[in-house]
Amino acid sequence: MSSMADQAMGSPSRSESIPRAASAEPIPTTPVDRLNLSRARIRQNMDETMRLQSISRQRKASAAGAHWLDGLKSIPGGSLLIDAVDLWWSKQPLRGMAKAAAGGVKAVLQPVAQRHPLALVACAFALGGVIALSRPWRWVSKSIVLTGLLTPLLSKVVSSMPSGIWVEAFNSWVRKSQHRPADPP
Repeated sequence: MSSMADQAMGSPSRSESIPRAASAEPIPTTPVDRLNLSRARIRQNMDETMRLQSISRQRKASAAGAHWLDGLKSIPGGSLLIDAVDLWWSKQPLRGMAKAAAGGVKAVLQPVAQRHPLALVACAFALGGVIALSRPWRWVSKSIVLTGLLTPLLSKVVSSMPSGIWVEAFNSWVRKSQHRPADPP
C-alpha cells in the first residue's frame, strides 16, 4: 500500500533512494514518526521556496528602481542632477536618522501589510486626504524654499559640471538661433 502511495506521489522507491544509514535522519518506526518527518520536510521545502521567492522579489524591485533611475539619467543633465542630489544627501546631518527611521517604519509596516493589506491602503488613502485638505506646502514660504534648498542644490550642480559643457551648451544655443528663419514682416 505504501509503495503504491509512494509511486503515486512521484517519490522514489526504496531501491532508488539513498540508504537510510547514510542519511542523517533517524529511521521512522511508527506512522506518527513518519508523519512528523514528512511534515518537517514539507516545512523545510516551503521555507526554502519562500526564501527564494523573497530574493527574486527583491531583485525585481531593485531592477525596477534601477530602470526608473536609468530613464531619469537619460534626460539631458539628469545624471548631473542625480549625482548632485546624491552628493548633497550624503553630506546631510540627518541622513543617518532618516535611514534608521525608514528601517523602523519598514519593520513595523511590513507585517501589517502582509496581514492586512486593505487596511493599510485605506489608512494611506485617509492620510493622503488629510494632507491634501490641510495643504502643508502652503505653510512654508516660497522664498525660504528657494533660498534654503534650491539655491545650494543648483550651485552644487553648476560647480560639479565641467567648464566644457557650458561652452557646448552655449554653442548649440547659438546654432539653433542662427538656423531659425527670420520673422516675416
